[in-house]
Amino acid sequence: KYRTTYFRSESPHISAAIEIGERSTPSSATVINWTGMEDAQKIRYGKQYKRIAMGAALLGGHYASIWEFEVRKPNTPTVHKQYIGYSTMWSSVIFSATAPAREWKDWQKDFGRIEDSFSS
Repeated sequence: KYRTTYFRSESPHISAAIEIGERSTPSSATVINWTGMEDAQKIRYGKQYKRIAMGAALLGGHYASIWEFEVRKPNTPTVHKQYIGYSTMWSSVIFSATAPAREWKDWQKDFGRIEDSFSS
């Protein structure tokens, strides 16, 4: 079961979301492995997909994994996407943000405020 909070701007290419998934049975706590999702992006977008980074981060005081990439689609700006996530015994948490690649740095401060305000 997932609960999602969306943050959208007037532009259809700029958004952020926090997803919290709840489990009915406990699981081991871990950072999220984005490899399977990346494989799906490579299949879906081919040469239009470009990985920027995949590594470690903090989210709400928890160790998390981070995945950043860009996607080019016809007739739209190239978008930069960032996913940060982790799992606890009873839940998983993902913060995602999207903005046009050429505007990404302009939006990082706003996305950072949303990310910093997150508390699980």
